Amino acid sequence: MLAHGSQPPSVLAAGVGLTRSAMTALLDRLAGRGLVERQRSARDRRQIQVRATDRARSEVMVLYQPLAEGGAALLARRSPAELKTILAFIEETLALQTQVTENLEAPTGQAGEHG
Repeated sequence: MLAHGSQPPSVLAAGVGLTRSAMTALLDRLAGRGLVERQRSARDRRQIQVRATDRARSEVMVLYQPLAEGGAALLARRSPAELKTILAFIEETLALQTQVTENLEAPTGQAGEHG
């Protein structure tokens, strides 16, 4: 969640399904290991932003590098027509997942109610 920049702890907590206090404890452990840093927001000095450290980014790259290289090799073996079919399937799957998620999150009495 920090790959694209810093985030407030509350956003991180909501994104991974933790309470704010559990997120604080997790961030304390990650900061202790040198993987995240807390900074005051430039817009609102009362707010804290969390960012991944260079160490965290390099550790993630070590883990994902084989996957990235392997994925690139797999894609390189596909024709443009095959890639178009693969993309269409992924887009349709994502749309289905989004629809099911929205139905699950719909308030009671609306779409997604089973009864």
